[in-house]
Amino acid sequence: MAKHFSCIFALIFVFLLIQENMTGMVKADAICQKGLGECKNDCDARCTQLYGPGTGKCDYTLKPPLCTCYYKCGPPSGPPLPPVAKCHENDGECSLQSCNDDCCTTRCKAKLPGKLEVVGSCQQIIGTPQRLCLCDFDC
Repeated sequence: MAKHFSCIFALIFVFLLIQENMTGMVKADAICQKGLGECKNDCDARCTQLYGPGTGKCDYTLKPPLCTCYYKCGPPSGPPLPPVAKCHENDGECSLQSCNDDCCTTRCKAKLPGKLEVVGSCQQIIGTPQRLCLCDFDC
């Protein structure tokens, strides 16, 4: 009787182990999605470069609009995207009380219309109480 109970217990254990391993599996025809950051004019091309036959779609209901890649599940097929060169520009003085990082980003976007991935930050000048709005953007 104890031997019979051990066999049943072992079968249940094996079944549960198999069930656990299969829950992470994806169906062959499943569609996956991956966020690719802020929308640019190359959302679909970035998706295809990274995931082969896929479709990149911009969601313009979000501010800023974001690019999402829809592709057949599996590892990325293309080479990784090369890093984008970043440029920097000074937009004058700021202070944490009157203009924080969000304020600097707004100022930078107004100063650099048409530039992509514009981010501003209010940085302290070392050795002084002064702060500057610095703009980073894709070159």
